[in-house]
Amino acid sequence: MRRSRRLITVAIVGLALILGGGVAASASPTDLPRAGIPWFLAVGDSITYGYSVDPAVQGNPSWATMVRDRLDRQGDSLALYSTACPGETTTTYASGDCSGRGFVPALGGRSQRAAALDAIRERGDSLRFVVVELGINDYFGARQAGGNVHAQLDAAAKRLDAVVSELQRAAPGVPVILANIYDPHGGYDSWAQAYHFDQSVAAIAAAHHAAVAGFLRAVAFDRCRYLDCAHDDIHPTVAGDTVLAGAVIAALQRPPSR
Repeated sequence: MRRSRRLITVAIVGLALILGGGVAASASPTDLPRAGIPWFLAVGDSITYGYSVDPAVQGNPSWATMVRDRLDRQGDSLALYSTACPGETTTTYASGDCSGRGFVPALGGRSQRAAALDAIRERGDSLRFVVVELGINDYFGARQAGGNVHAQLDAAAKRLDAVVSELQRAAPGVPVILANIYDPHGGYDSWAQAYHFDQSVAAIAAAHHAAVAGFLRAVAFDRCRYLDCAHDDIHPTVAGDTVLAGAVIAALQRPPSR
């Protein structure tokens, strides 16, 4: 699969806050926040990482950093820590062999699962919420493999359910938001397959009393504004990351699924 057609998972990490002064100072998104600093965890792939083939995009802006910055402007300063790894799937999340791990040296040889659980173990007392964005690379893999795509996506959904269960056990009482996947291609079959997986995401969220960030519909009605069609790339543009961040903020503000 060509590089522009692969999603590279991204690890999202930290914001250092100057307590008492109300001023948020940015640190590397892969630095675990210092003790006592409120933070949120982002688990994901290249969508979370901020990967882009557009040479005009500097750094790695992503929906996650935009959520952090928007919350800060609203007076709710939180550090961002991401364990997301390039190319992550629901399988490699635990095995540690995501294809783009070279983008995230802060993993230090760990799987994303190990990094996320280590962070919760060390700083869980100040963790405010968790966002899980996984499944798009499973979707690509299923489409590439052919056969019964829906059955493969159902298997990925079971693995995603296990990810959410483990994170909730590690951080009891901490709200979890599940991001569903968007349709990167804009075809009838691609929409139907993404929608099938997202139905499973909704069921997982309901079972775990988690909220859902609606990535599918966020980009659906202006796909080539929100995804980088100009470079034949399915990653979000800056405008795309903005609407994805809005979907996460909206999920934070609505009651959990029941």
